[in-house]
Amino acid sequence: MEPIWKKYKDQGFVIVAVDFKRDRERALKFIEENGLTFKFLENREGDEEVISSVFGTQGFPTTYLIDRDGKIMYLHYGFRAGNEVEIEEHVVTLLGM
Repeated sequence: MEPIWKKYKDQGFVIVAVDFKRDRERALKFIEENGLTFKFLENREGDEEVISSVFGTQGFPTTYLIDRDGKIMYLHYGFRAGNEVEIEEHVVTLLGM
């Protein structure tokens, strides 16, 4: 996702990744090892839990493409090599390019 974000961030594309495991040290290590520069948030617990309570997410990773009005326009579960091509096609469509 990093190359997609770098390619389209100047057109208003934003990535916010959420670590569902609540393991800050593991997440920071992953971010550093992979040279990730987009935004990362920690998932909360209980009433402040974000991932399943707000988005109903059941599996990870899950990719949501959300338009500027907050409407989910695309949803993708899992990730395999090549999925980034499909995701980028949807990003381009949403950006009106």
